[in-house]
Amino acid sequence: RNIEVAMGTGVKEPTKAELKNKVVIRKSIVCIKPISMGEVFSEVNVAPKRPEEGISVSRWDEVIGKAAKRNYNPDDFIVME
Repeated sequence: RNIEVAMGTGVKEPTKAELKNKVVIRKSIVCIKPISMGEVFSEVNVAPKRPEEGISVSRWDEVIGKAAKRNYNPDDFIVME
């Protein structure tokens, strides 16, 4: 019975400690060069960086190729309006 208890439920869930660090660990899409309104987002002017305060890196394909709707400075988080 001890082994059954040690094996748990089989459901993978983040621990409380992992949930607290979630925002710090995850990455956002961030400008690495100045971007002018109308300029297209590309691998040359954006990159993934921590923390996750802007658009998640999981949406990378949605961002690349889109035109910027405002001006961005280096280290600004990308915002899709």
